[in-house]
Amino acid sequence: MSSGAARRLRRRLAKTSLLLVIVASALIFIAAATVVTVTTAGVAAYGGALVNGYYENQVPPVTGCSSPCLTADTQTTEPSSSPGAIGLDGSTTGTWSAGSSFTITASTTKPNDVVVLWIVTYISKSSIKVSSVKDSLGVTWQSSARVSNVECTATTHETTQTEWYGIASAALASDVITVTLSGTPTAASGVEFAVSGANTASPFDPNVSLPDSAACATTAAVPTVSGLSTSNANEFVVAVFGAYNSVTETVGAIANTTATLMQTNAGTGDSSAFEYTIASSAQSSQSCAFGKSTNYWSMVCDAIVQGSSSFTLPAGSSMYLWSPPFSAGATLPAGTLSLQLFADLPAPALDGTASGTWSKGTTFSIASFSTTEPNDVVILSIQTYMSNTTIGVSSVSDTLSKITWQPSARTTLSSCSGTYLSTKYEWYGIASSAVTADTITVTLGATPTHASGIAFGVSGADTVSPFDPSTSPPATEISTCTGTAVAPTISGVSTTADNDFVFAAYGGHTSKTETAGTMGGLAGSLIGAVNGAGQSNAVEYAISSSQSGTSCTFGTTTTYWGGICDALVPARQSVTVSYITTDSSGSLRSTMITGSAATITALYQPISLPTPSGSVPTSGYLQVTITAPSGSPLTVYWGSPKPTLFEVELMVRTT
Repeated sequence: MSSGAARRLRRRLAKTSLLLVIVASALIFIAAATVVTVTTAGVAAYGGALVNGYYENQVPPVTGCSSPCLTADTQTTEPSSSPGAIGLDGSTTGTWSAGSSFTITASTTKPNDVVVLWIVTYISKSSIKVSSVKDSLGVTWQSSARVSNVECTATTHETTQTEWYGIASAALASDVITVTLSGTPTAASGVEFAVSGANTASPFDPNVSLPDSAACATTAAVPTVSGLSTSNANEFVVAVFGAYNSVTETVGAIANTTATLMQTNAGTGDSSAFEYTIASSAQSSQSCAFGKSTNYWSMVCDAIVQGSSSFTLPAGSSMYLWSPPFSAGATLPAGTLSLQLFADLPAPALDGTASGTWSKGTTFSIASFSTTEPNDVVILSIQTYMSNTTIGVSSVSDTLSKITWQPSARTTLSSCSGTYLSTKYEWYGIASSAVTADTITVTLGATPTHASGIAFGVSGADTVSPFDPSTSPPATEISTCTGTAVAPTISGVSTTADNDFVFAAYGGHTSKTETAGTMGGLAGSLIGAVNGAGQSNAVEYAISSSQSGTSCTFGTTTTYWGGICDALVPARQSVTVSYITTDSSGSLRSTMITGSAATITALYQPISLPTPSGSVPTSGYLQVTITAPSGSPLTVYWGSPKPTLFEVELMVRTT
């Protein structure tokens, strides 16, 4: 992978979810100003990909390494859900001879394949379409075509090209696929191919440019589709061709990479061909092309996304990553090694709740607040009311003085006006140790008519930067401030990290005991609720993956309300990282870093580690060992939409 491709992958991950786990890429030694890329030739187990080497037991990356070579050292069995690398799992063709149907006999070697048909039909000045597809072994076919293009219409060159697909839950042995047509053609043929390791729930890249088509060139030209854009790395990008002329197409290029030509069929009215490539990174405005110039053709370029799954790296255990082999020996100078780590860390958890209401004066208390864990983030949902007046919160303190409170509210929200005016506050602090029967005091800016507060602790949240950095949390919303009752809903909520503790705080003028609703489509859990005129108060939460434009909703309709939706990210963790260089047999050549601690968060964060010089011989490798925290497992994902890159890439800064 080029350094530019690696940067594009990291930017895309940082922009979308940043929820991955353990990515080691772009290893940079900083000695001075000039950047020298250490190149490697050849690919060992798909460029040192942990998932391929471990889960598929493919060619190990070093000579003499026992299979599986790339492994988590305490994991003795392979997860049953592993999809392995995306790739071709057989292809074949079939040709029509008589009647309104024809067959294609297909075989595959793996379960859970995406099976694709490309069918070209011909009759002069008319369209022969595909009515249905069935088979003898029970592939689950889609009810209609993904693509059905009629080209060069109303001429003697008119053809119809159809892309159809299904999911094969088991490997296929001489499966007879029957293609039923809308009429009797003059000519027809079909190409079948199967893709293993694909996402069987949503097989195709969702990019708006796909499937991309070009058609009916009356002047001879090389069949080409331009404007190909994809959204994910490691996709099976396919080009399929159909033509009126009898032509045996040749291999071309997909996204500037020479494709692999798998099938061709030459016949007047039903010429067809199929080629593909595995695109290691997302593509933008690229082309798919075959190799031979012809006319009266049509083609489609499409992309199938890699399947996704995960495994758990147990607490304190290690996994191993390898570079591709070095084509020539190299000296790696002393300097600073920088790498990018992504982590899907353990989710935060609710750790204690309490509530309290105002009775007189300018203060009120939330008594008997207790937690069980150290390093909790403590959140307060405060509601104040006085007709036509905003009652502020001046400060928050606690009896045990174990909570370090922020000097001001994180969020303030006034809802409605006049006699319905009430004010909502979100306040937080960090409890360095567990608290028992603590009393939290809320000091107000004036004497209210009513006020209440709900306190709750969250363990396992990040105490350095607690809140999700997406621009929308905290999201706020107020009602229409009319007598029309609706369920309080805060919309437009977007988050970045996985396993966020997403919570919504409601406050209303009307006396109402709110109930739990939904958080980003997940069922919410009620933390607490207070019912009182002018001081109705409630908080709910859910553990959620990254969200985009979703809503936090309560369960009971009411009037004259305001709401806040916010999210806490998981606590950062410390992993241990070691680097060595090896010879071609995997034996130690140089120890560069031994057991250095690296902090990872639920978000993208580069880290740098000092390193001495090292050397790697011809056909040698760089081996990276990443050890999970001693007290916490790590969840490792691969595939769409979490394309973990288990690959080591080198750049060296030298004078």
